[in-house]
Amino acid sequence: MKLLIGVTKKIVIKPHGEEEKSVSVKVPRGVTSGTVIKLNGEGKHSKLSGEKGDMLLNIKVTEDERYELKGNDLYKDVTISYLDAILGADLSVESIDAKYKLKVSPGTQQGQEILIKDAGFINRSGLRGNLIARINIEIPQKITEKERELYTELKAIQSY
Repeated sequence: MKLLIGVTKKIVIKPHGEEEKSVSVKVPRGVTSGTVIKLNGEGKHSKLSGEKGDMLLNIKVTEDERYELKGNDLYKDVTISYLDAILGADLSVESIDAKYKLKVSPGTQQGQEILIKDAGFINRSGLRGNLIARINIEIPQKITEKERELYTELKAIQSY
């Protein structure tokens, strides 16, 4: 997600019928797949004027498996323990450029979304979206005999 702040990339181009060469391309912050960047004077030579034309690059942004981008909002799956879901917790969640505090309220449910305002993607106009943490609750697959006893006791006195 280097495109949050922009990046300069070296690429190799080969205009039709010409030798390949390396050029630096400034990719501005906030571009998304489908954005077109024009490289002035890097196209093929015109048959009429002999001048070099422009080359158009169609940008394809590689997905970051940690986030899902919807508009300017970033969605991030956050796994918490079942005890944190029941009792609540204060966690640290990493966005593209910083870590943010996330308050998990007692009774948080699987799939619940918690919004962290102004921590998402910054588009080309400078508008910033939100970071949305999607909660996944991890249930232990194996428990000790002592845990089994305590859960059985809790089940007997549960209030719902």
